[in-house]
Amino acid sequence: MRRALWFLGLASVPALGQSVTQTILLPVPDPEANFPFGATVSPDGSFLLVPLSGSLGTPNNKVAVIDTSQERLLFRVPVGRFPEDAAVVTTPESPWVPREVYVTNSTDGTVSVLDGTFQPAAVIALGPSSYPFGVVASSDGRRVFVTSKGANEGPVFVIDSDPTSGTYRRVLQTLSIPSYHGRPVLHGSSLAVPHALPDFSHPGSPGRAWPQYSTVRVTILDPANPGDRRVLVLASLLPGYPSSEDLGVREDGIAFATTYGLNGHVHVLDLTQRAVLGSIDLNGWMAGASLMHGIGVSPTGHLGLVTSLNSDAAVLLDLEARVPLARIQLPPGARMGNEAVFLPDGTKAFVTMQDAPRVYVIGGLPAASFQLLSDRAEVPVGGELALRLRGGEARRPSIVAASLTGAGPTWVGPLQVALSPPILPLVVEGLDPAGRLGPRSLPIPPDPGLRGASLYLQAVTQDTSAGLRLSNPLRIRFL
Repeated sequence: MRRALWFLGLASVPALGQSVTQTILLPVPDPEANFPFGATVSPDGSFLLVPLSGSLGTPNNKVAVIDTSQERLLFRVPVGRFPEDAAVVTTPESPWVPREVYVTNSTDGTVSVLDGTFQPAAVIALGPSSYPFGVVASSDGRRVFVTSKGANEGPVFVIDSDPTSGTYRRVLQTLSIPSYHGRPVLHGSSLAVPHALPDFSHPGSPGRAWPQYSTVRVTILDPANPGDRRVLVLASLLPGYPSSEDLGVREDGIAFATTYGLNGHVHVLDLTQRAVLGSIDLNGWMAGASLMHGIGVSPTGHLGLVTSLNSDAAVLLDLEARVPLARIQLPPGARMGNEAVFLPDGTKAFVTMQDAPRVYVIGGLPAASFQLLSDRAEVPVGGELALRLRGGEARRPSIVAASLTGAGPTWVGPLQVALSPPILPLVVEGLDPAGRLGPRSLPIPPDPGLRGASLYLQAVTQDTSAGLRLSNPLRIRFL
């Protein structure tokens, strides 16, 4: 089988299409005061709203409103001190029109409300030491949920955002979820909150104001029935105070949790079944993978974008295959990527840099996930394996590559592939008008020496933009 294959030279193909295409500068006399934190996009994709927290030494009290088509700052809106996150409230009748925006102000312990034109409308006090952090709005426009970095029992604040209600813009209740929350998500009737449960009683923590050990969790509950909840443990009682700072969710309820201070894995969750499905390893794809912070999920749910508070790169994920897709190099001068968000049409993404007055624009994004599929995970020697490709662009070239020596990873030109050298091509063919290939039959030699060995497979295709896209890897065992 080895003699029938030849070396796959990917080093000569063009570089990946995904890249930083623009830097949106947020200039002020004191640049440190304009450091951005979170980000959210208006429902129609016209505007990017970026809370400008500043730094701890030079806090700010503004939200930047950015024109996404012209990729420039339009104006800044006053809010509370050290704003961190924002959520746009809409209604089912007008899902593309912002009715108002809720902004969390950490230092003030307040939530600022902006009207549909992004002008100040109200301030909601949450109390001292509440440190509001993440915020998400219900799809019916009636409730807003605010997480906090306050110690002990959180809490999560439930705010009435229904203008026809007698308790409009008031805190209706608090949900007890310990503690140090990240950014939440909603899916149907399920609210998911990432959080770290500190342990001050651990031998490494006594006498310290800040815990040295914690357990990383995601709590999923029904806000209408808070007792209906389930706690998913991502890591138990680890040193260094690990946490989970952000969640992204697809329409099918599959969610993705970043982990800060853990092992460089994005955890995959099912919010409907309330279960942990697995994880995506980002080690080797970005420096500082263990300090990942934000994650954005594309509207179609096939892409994710992950930031780190200690890296010069962001990582694009294939959320269908649940594998890293591309390492996106960020311009020099900033290493603290906080949040990542996509436009509703999926053509652009934005990354806020917490240590510089910049927002990076990511372009060249693939329109769909590229998948390599097989009819079986085990095949007898002398048998046949059927391979298929889908999710590519019409009539574009594709290669299915193989390795008998391992799963890598290996850098081949601009790509980090899940194969160990030598990397060899099995199928070199163009995709059909629907961006598919196959099934293509791969005969397995009747060599008894292959029994017990594994064949590692991955495909690559080239888009019309000259960008390269990797498929998910496959492992086939010989019987």
